[in-house]
Amino acid sequence: MRAGFTIRTALTPLGRVLSHAARRGLIASNPMSRLERGERPSPGRREMRILQRDEIHALLGAADPRYRPLLATAIFTGLRLGEVLGLTWADVDLKAGTPHVRKQLDRDGHRVAPKTPQAVRDVVLAGAREGARRTPARLGALTSQRPRVRLRARHRAHRAAGREG
Repeated sequence: MRAGFTIRTALTPLGRVLSHAARRGLIASNPMSRLERGERPSPGRREMRILQRDEIHALLGAADPRYRPLLATAIFTGLRLGEVLGLTWADVDLKAGTPHVRKQLDRDGHRVAPKTPQAVRDVVLAGAREGARRTPARLGALTSQRPRVRLRARHRAHRAAGREG
């Protein structure tokens, strides 16, 4: 079974070329549009690889310091990128060890509701069950850069939207 990226990189341009040919009258219709869901090749689902403790330590140690809070949050929560970027400090309870996922950041830099109701949830930080006292120490880098991370994200979102600020 081919990887999803390989399948998409082959089928997307092919579909566009066939669509263009159909619009120009070179072919009657795009044969790809007539394929049913089961007839299209689909990428196989791969099992997610979990990083070992030493790999996590090496990743965070090698990461640019400004990205460590983001990486640490993603690693210790298992949240998707858009969910991590959509968190605000009001969504994070460090004492209880639970970020509350209520919004996510979309591709335009806007905080929006998650796509499904199941995505709205409270997430227990890895290690929080062992004792809430240890959780803030694991996220020390997150708390030390709190203001700058939000301001940079807001600035990038404004710049992407064509606004100053």
